[in-house]
Amino acid sequence: VVWEFQREFLVQVMDFLELTADWPEASQPRWTCEVTSQVKTFLELADPEDIERFTAHVRSGRIGLTAGQHNIIATLNAEQLIRQLTEIGPLRERFGDPITTYAQNDVNGIPWSLVDLLADSGVELVTMAINLYYGGCAAERPGIFRWEGPSGREVLVCNGEHYSMFNFWGRTEKDSIPEMQAGFTEYIEMVRGEGWPHDFVYLTMTNAPFAYDNTSVEREAAELIKQWNETGAGPTIRYVTPAMLLGRIKEIPRESLKVHRGDWTDYWTLGIACSADETRMQRRAKSVMFTSELMQAVRDDV
Repeated sequence: VVWEFQREFLVQVMDFLELTADWPEASQPRWTCEVTSQVKTFLELADPEDIERFTAHVRSGRIGLTAGQHNIIATLNAEQLIRQLTEIGPLRERFGDPITTYAQNDVNGIPWSLVDLLADSGVELVTMAINLYYGGCAAERPGIFRWEGPSGREVLVCNGEHYSMFNFWGRTEKDSIPEMQAGFTEYIEMVRGEGWPHDFVYLTMTNAPFAYDNTSVEREAAELIKQWNETGAGPTIRYVTPAMLLGRIKEIPRESLKVHRGDWTDYWTLGIACSADETRMQRRAKSVMFTSELMQAVRDDV
């Protein structure tokens, strides 16, 4: 049922992208698939016509792909971290998309070793949108920095606001340009007061207030953005994929960005400290499963 919903969401997204194809470029909606598991399953379930449409939107840049199989927490072992990135190759080959970004929304907790795995995989940017009800910021937020891995190599990080903050600050539920103006003026003044040094800000959008999680495109907010841009009041609101964000971040002098090292501390995983037996069994099971799969692979090879 979950995967069928995800398929339907993407079909609705494509319908809306095609409906808005004649909008001004800056106002044209775009969509980001946060994880590869959604894309992989879509390709298994969708009609050939919808797969063809999806491919065209990826290649035109109106649908963005990211590198991670799922959002993760810090308890993953090395094998699981590697599996997170195994679907990038087939998707790159299929769509001709370099897939240079990794997105994690809501949850947080990334083992430090993933930085080197991302670098090995050609991923250059991590975007984070941590839920502060259960999460914690490992660095300044909003913030853009360089995350140095154990090997000394780096990936860029956009430590963004919690997801749906475009809706919150833009007051999109009010469907009002003056309300949007007031909300964004307040936000821009706030981040400038905190020392934000860049001439752009990056906020994510969900289908709020209808559904903050797990739904499709927000048509009303898209209409509001188009109206906003047509007024010429500025600043321009532009839909971007993570790859487009990466392009903008790479214009910032790299030496001006701070460098951070170490794990991305996991504040989200509730209960591990008070569930020692279950955590021990989980870790032991991972080791047993790995050994079993290795023995199976050797047997099949023989």
